Amino acid sequence: MEKMNSWFGIAPPCRLRSSLEALGLSNRHTDCSFVIQSPTECRVFLCHKLIFCCASEVFDRMLYGDFKESTTGEVTLKDVEPDIFEKFRDYVYGYESEKLELYGTDTLIKLCDFGNKFMVESIKEDCVNEMTNRRIHLGMGDLMLLFQCAHTLNNKSITERVVSKVEPFLREPFNQSVVLDFNTEVFKNYIETIAIKLLESDRFILIETYLKHNGLVIAAPNAGCSDASSDSGCPLVDQEITGAYVSQLLALIDFRRFTPSQFYEGPGKSNLLTLQQKYEYLYQVAEECAKTKDELRGNSFEAFRTVGLISKRHSGPYYRAAHCHCCSTRFPLNADLDLSE
Repeated sequence: MEKMNSWFGIAPPCRLRSSLEALGLSNRHTDCSFVIQSPTECRVFLCHKLIFCCASEVFDRMLYGDFKESTTGEVTLKDVEPDIFEKFRDYVYGYESEKLELYGTDTLIKLCDFGNKFMVESIKEDCVNEMTNRRIHLGMGDLMLLFQCAHTLNNKSITERVVSKVEPFLREPFNQSVVLDFNTEVFKNYIETIAIKLLESDRFILIETYLKHNGLVIAAPNAGCSDASSDSGCPLVDQEITGAYVSQLLALIDFRRFTPSQFYEGPGKSNLLTLQQKYEYLYQVAEECAKTKDELRGNSFEAFRTVGLISKRHSGPYYRAAHCHCCSTRFPLNADLDLSE
């Protein structure tokens, strides 16, 4: 991008930009081609080595280095859609960030991902800026895509902005289907940052749904569930790696914050936990409930003591006479209450 900016600094920007765009549209003097293969189609794009090497060091080494592409002039890519590459090619021939305003969030994320993969910093920055500017108008689905993009770019600033924007959506039920298609690291980050604002019971259900959706469920030994299958559910996945990942997700759940009924309906019936784990977590739930009851009882007693102390301070004859008729028979006014500190 710095090289292109220096070009635009030498000649009138609009004239040079329009010339480069015309060059890209006419296919004149092309000296390389990009073969874009996807499961549904294969397209060939004629390009100029110099344009692409100025866009990225990766393309520079690929087209002018000791690789076969430098001699054949043909680059084959299978991990990008033809439509996305066409938009990328259009971008590097003019660097008009204004064109990005016409694309949907999904397209911007794919362009950003392609730019990240091939170290094209300019399109990464422009896509991020465009998505950040429009985030206040994005729905939950697009925000989740932006969250995934931020994780891929390791951009904490965007992640924080998305988290702040998503928070209002968490106050009401919403469709989290897009989350189920996150890769494992993005989903774990989602549970740690955004889903932490949900109830623990809802987080557990989301984790279990994600694992089932992606075939990552391994029934814990002695899970004690009648519906636990002997099939692990992930025959093509290394069970050790999967088990470790499941343990990492479950470690993010604070089981003490479950109510007894929530625990019974969720973890209690799940095959993600062993019987021993269920007993241990259930004990934590019971312990927390007992602690809460003790605190409530203590608060009630403190409130009663406060009322008692006030009554003691106003125990003059006129005060007692005015209140003697409304005193409870359970707590007579002359009861021997110990109100000492």
